Amino acid sequence: MADTGPNPMQPAANAAIQAVGAVAGVAIEAAAAAGGEAARLLLEAGIDYLAEGVTTGFVAMASSMILGAEYRPDLEELSVTFVSGRVYQYFPVPLEAFIGLLEAPSKGRYMRAAIIGVYG
Repeated sequence: MADTGPNPMQPAANAAIQAVGAVAGVAIEAAAAAGGEAARLLLEAGIDYLAEGVTTGFVAMASSMILGAEYRPDLEELSVTFVSGRVYQYFPVPLEAFIGLLEAPSKGRYMRAAIIGVYG
C-alpha cells in the first residue's frame, strides 16, 4: 500500500463522471439488465465493462469512508481515494475484489475486511 497524497484531479474526475452518467442513461439501463449491479456502476462512471475485465477509470462511490476508486486490470492495481483526500494503492488486487467493492452495501466494511491488510 502506497500513500500518494491528495488527488488533485478529483474535482475534474467527478465532473466527468456526472457528464458521462447523464449522457449514457439508456446504455446504463441495458447493461444493468444484462450484467448486474457491477456493470451498471461501471457504466455510470463511464467505464467499459468487458468480458476480459475493466478498463481504467475512476468510480465515485457513496461512502463515509471513501470517495471512490480506480482499478487497473493490467497491473491488478486498486487506487482508493479516501474522504480525507489521501490516495492509497493496493496490489495485486484481482478483478473480483474490485467488483466486490462496487457491489458492497458498505464500502468501508468491505475495504476493512477484504482490501486493507490483505493487499500490499
